[in-house]
This record gives sequence, structure tokens and C-alpha cells, in this order.
Amino acid sequence: MKCRVICRRTRLPEWSIKVFTKYQKRLRTPLVLELVEIPVAARRAGENPQRSIAREGEQMLAAFGKEDYVVALEVDAKSMTTEQLSVWLSSGCARLGHWPLLIGGPDGLSDACRVRANPELVALAAHIAARPGAGGIGGTKSTGP
Repeated sequence: MKCRVICRRTRLPEWSIKVFTKYQKRLRTPLVLELVEIPVAARRAGENPQRSIAREGEQMLAAFGKEDYVVALEVDAKSMTTEQLSVWLSSGCARLGHWPLLIGGPDGLSDACRVRANPELVALAAHIAARPGAGGIGGTKSTGP
């Protein structure tokens, strides 16, 4: 089984690469983790930020297959402990095959990504989402959840 972590950000902070690599090693059997970075779209002066978010969303949606089981990771979604996440992954991996996890950037996910995602939204772990200057794994928010 393959899990593609699709996040909006280039040049991830070193701490997030370490966290990803740690989980990549720990979960390698039966789950293969792959990281796909979608560049944050340039914000144009006077442009509604939703247009940039929509462009980024289009790139995220193009990074996985039409039949994939999509899960959106959001700071304000249902929170899980590490043990709960382990159970969720164990029960889901067998039925999911290939599945992407979408992580928004500084402005969150596009509406199109949220609509495409399956109904279960999973919150980022509190210790990741609340890091100073982090809006999730690749975000740049100045405040936590």
C-alpha cells in the first residue's frame, strides 16, 4: 500500500523533513510513504487569495488518481491520538490501496480539495500543528490552532 503525502510548500523546514522521514521508516511495512510538494502559488497584488488557493488545489488534485481514497488533514478537524491514528491506519490500509493525504499551506486547502476528499477529515497532531510559525507540516501560519 502507498500513502502519498501531498502538501503545499517548497523547501520544507528541516524539522518537518525529520518528522516525515521518521514516520517513513517506522511505517515502511506495509505502508510506503511518499512526499509530494506543491509550490505555494504566487500571490498577486490586488488578487483575491482564493484564486491562488484554487490554483494550488488544482495542482494537488492532479497529483493523485481519480480512484484514490483522498483524506484531508486539517487543523480544525477531528483530533486523534497516536494510538487512534494507528488503529485508523491499520483498519484503513487494507481497504484503501493507494491513498493521498492532503495538507494545505498557509491558507489551508482549496474548496475543490475538500470536496474531493472523503468525509473523514483528520486533524494534524497537535504537536505538529502548534509548532511556532507552522500551519501544519508545510504551513507558515504564525499562530497555532
